[in-house]
Amino acid sequence: ALRSKEHAPKLASDIDIEVPQTQVVTSLVQLRDAAARIGFPVMVKGPYYKAYKALSMGEAETRFHQLSAEWGFPIIVQKVIGGTELNLVGVGDGEGGHLGMVAIKKMWITELGKIWTGVTIKHQGMLDAAARFLAHTKWRGAFELECMLGEDGLIYLIEINPRFPAWTYFATGVGINLPLNLLHAALGRDVPNAPDYEAGKLFVRYTYEIVTDSAPLQQLVAHGER
Repeated sequence: ALRSKEHAPKLASDIDIEVPQTQVVTSLVQLRDAAARIGFPVMVKGPYYKAYKALSMGEAETRFHQLSAEWGFPIIVQKVIGGTELNLVGVGDGEGGHLGMVAIKKMWITELGKIWTGVTIKHQGMLDAAARFLAHTKWRGAFELECMLGEDGLIYLIEINPRFPAWTYFATGVGINLPLNLLHAALGRDVPNAPDYEAGKLFVRYTYEIVTDSAPLQQLVAHGER
């Protein structure tokens, strides 16, 4: 609840970083008022997942209906910040520290803003913000910080996800196996100090086509196992 999208402004203030102008809405009247106050373009976000850029009121209303039908309320309306997208994945130890962190810069993204190509970075401001988040919340488990490095040089908090992101293997690929560290901690085992990682390592997501017999899939669908 602390890191939910509607509470992002307070949390950003608590950990001393910026946040885009944000309003939480539950009706079309509030949506129109928020969009008028913030000015287009705006991001229209669901409470748990998905965010779309809206260039007009009609588009904002369409996304409002789409997101509320799929994810419920509230809907978050947020100012679009120009700059560079920075993400950080880590595991909190529950005591204000961490069991490893890796920061990246998004280079190419999907329609939903998910990473398609990225590169590891060492942005001290981003790493310091993550450290303050951990110290403030005593976070236990996986988390992802999504931020923008604004054109003004400031870091803006976009959202915090209480889970591993889809690109978690990127961290493993550069030498920090966060899921394994989390598993060791959950089982009460000692977690080795996370090694450092190199900046400039590239991540590319790709699709792979498989041609195989249909019997294993049919068995999986019918019985739930193979």
